[in-house]
Amino acid sequence: MELEVFCGKLKTIRLDSELSLFSMPADGTEVRQRLTITRDGRGFLTRSIFGPIPDDGSWEDHFDKKKQTRFRLDPEKAERTMQAFEETFSSMGDKIAMACDAGCWELVLENEEGKKFRWSGSLLDESFPGAGELSDLVRGETGIGDLFVFDGCPDRIEELEFRYHQKTAIRPEGADDKPVFLEINESLTIDRKTETLKSVHGISPECQVTNLYHISGGIPNLLDGMEDLDLTDREGNPPDAVDNPDDVKEYSLKLRWRSGQVDELDGTYDKLSLPEDFPELVEKVRDFISFYGLGEFFDEDAYSRKKRRKSELIFCKVIFADAEKEYTYLADEDIYEKGDFAWAPVGKDNEEKIVRVTDVEYLQPEEAPFPMEKTKKLIRRLTPEEYEKYVEEGEDY
Repeated sequence: MELEVFCGKLKTIRLDSELSLFSMPADGTEVRQRLTITRDGRGFLTRSIFGPIPDDGSWEDHFDKKKQTRFRLDPEKAERTMQAFEETFSSMGDKIAMACDAGCWELVLENEEGKKFRWSGSLLDESFPGAGELSDLVRGETGIGDLFVFDGCPDRIEELEFRYHQKTAIRPEGADDKPVFLEINESLTIDRKTETLKSVHGISPECQVTNLYHISGGIPNLLDGMEDLDLTDREGNPPDAVDNPDDVKEYSLKLRWRSGQVDELDGTYDKLSLPEDFPELVEKVRDFISFYGLGEFFDEDAYSRKKRRKSELIFCKVIFADAEKEYTYLADEDIYEKGDFAWAPVGKDNEEKIVRVTDVEYLQPEEAPFPMEKTKKLIRRLTPEEYEKYVEEGEDY
């Protein structure tokens, strides 16, 4: 069913949000919120607390305890909020998701002509495209961090901080057995608010290597992917584990959650003292960093590639998933790079298969590695999204 589409200039937002009552909440739990924001910056918030029902009461008496507050938004914040709702709900269509075991929300937008537009849905991070981002915007602009809005304000990791310290004794010959200590300090900080990942590797105050990644959208996704990891439990070393005083390696790990909860863990840097899912954490961070690489400056394929002359043909060397041998194909367009995937005709029947490009060369026709009449052409390049789809379906390249 096609939903309403907002039109006009937004005057008032009224949003009712209720947590799931699929299971009975504990007394004292906040379960309902009514949020009202006007274009001139006035804000009203009513919080309903779940409580016991009087002997002669009804279900609604569970929510009798209410707390009402008023607040005011700066003109710029109010305008950003209004524009965000206008943009989102002027093209909503039928994209709102519903779930029977989730909370719910009801939204009424009133324009300056007095016309009201209504929507409802489930309290989910993906209740509709951009629901999580719009919810974060409302919490950010109002400064009220526990608003349910559209996603229910689920708890999430806001910051991960890891620190490592190593102190190793080096005993040079002829130094009266007085050790020289080598100290290494490392840190990794992933911050949702600034959308940054910062890693520091230091051998001394005069030798520090710092890498900073500012990836809008990427950092939140990285942190969201860590929420299922067990980073607080560990097996622990047995009582008779041997420590080496000449080589001390220690760590600390801190997770700060949106709810205010802080998980902390520290100990010696070894398998049994580290969290159970520490290897998975390292893999996620390594994959994230590796994706962005070192840049074109260090890329030999980038700086050693010459421009193609008009008279030159494009030859791509490729490999198939089931063979290490390289094959050469022609390309009609100069769009292929090393590592790309493409469709290629194979065999007498020209069956289409996925290949991976291992090299690209520009050659004059007389320099062709094979007779032109026997050289087949690539059909088309696959986008990363297309290739991932085929991999999920079990297709080999």
